[in-house]
Order: sequence, then C-alpha cells, then structure tokens
Amino acid sequence: MKNLLIILVPLWGFFACNHIESEAEKTTTVISANDDFVYQYSIMDALLAGVYDGNMTFENLKKHGDFGIGGFNRLDGELLMNEGIVYKIRFNGNIEQVSDNDSTGIAFVKDFTPDIQFIIQAKGLNYPMLKDSITQRIKENSIYAIRISGKLKTMNARSPHPSSKPYMPLADYLYSIKIGFGFRDMKIPRN
Repeated sequence: MKNLLIILVPLWGFFACNHIESEAEKTTTVISANDDFVYQYSIMDALLAGVYDGNMTFENLKKHGDFGIGGFNRLDGELLMNEGIVYKIRFNGNIEQVSDNDSTGIAFVKDFTPDIQFIIQAKGLNYPMLKDSITQRIKENSIYAIRISGKLKTMNARSPHPSSKPYMPLADYLYSIKIGFGFRDMKIPRN
C-alpha cells in the first residue's frame, strides 16, 4: 500500500498544478501597446537593501519606454531618460549620454504622451510653489510621469558617488557620503 500512495501523491500534485495553470491561462490579461503603464525593472526594496547591480541594458530598457528615471550599477549616478536618450547625472553634477550597452540595476520607464499640459507663470517660482501647482492638477496615490520644460535660475540636485562591494544598505551608504550640487541658469530640456 505504501508504494501505491507514493505514486498517487505525485500524480495528484501534477494534475493539481496542471489545473492551476489552466485556470491562470483563463485569467491572463494582455497589455496592448496602447495601454498606459509604467515598466519597472527591479524593486525599491532591493535597492534599499544594497542590491546595486543589474543586467538590464539600456538597449533593452528602451523597448519598454522613452521616458523615465533610475540608477546605474554601483550607484554610479542618477538615470534620466528623455525622448529615448539615456543620461547619467554624476555625483559631481556632470551630465553625460550613455551607451545602449551600459546596464542599470533599477529603472522606471514609460512611453511618454502627456494627458494634460499647463503653464506655470510665477515670479520667484520655487519648489514648494511648483509642487503645489502640480498636486492641484493630479489625483493622490497614483503614479505620474511628469516632464517639466523651462528656464531655471537655480536648481539643486543630488547623485551618489559610485559604491564598491560589499555594498551597504542604501540609507547607510548615503549617510556615509556627502552628495549634492547646484545648477545655475539651466534650460530644461538642455537641447
């Protein structure tokens, strides 16, 4: 009797798995190219835990969107993608275009088509005023891709120095280094 039970249990598990797979196939949703979605490579918890390397090339990332943000392997700069061009913002404020063969450990991209557009005209516009103007026009607790164009008198930014293995958790690493720089008389986009 033991031999029979040993055979039946694996067979029952096989049929149960097949049944689950067929149910999953019935409920699978296909996302068309016209759907509005954000493609995410890796998760924030991985970055926070010190997983700074990935193998997603920018050539492959561009298949999922033309606009987005993220980071580079080893935390070597902030990633900005605009109109399909990937830029690296380095710890010293230098901005450079990167090769499609370079890789990222985390990225969030989408094909950018604006749903709404508006102009903010305010003398002495600062970050709190800009943030307030945007939040008045969008719903809370949603993901938005926002592109800002204009001339900025000053802009403060930050980007970490490249890290080395063994990687520390992100909060510990950022606490251990000084980051930050400023731009003056900047036109966005820079074209």
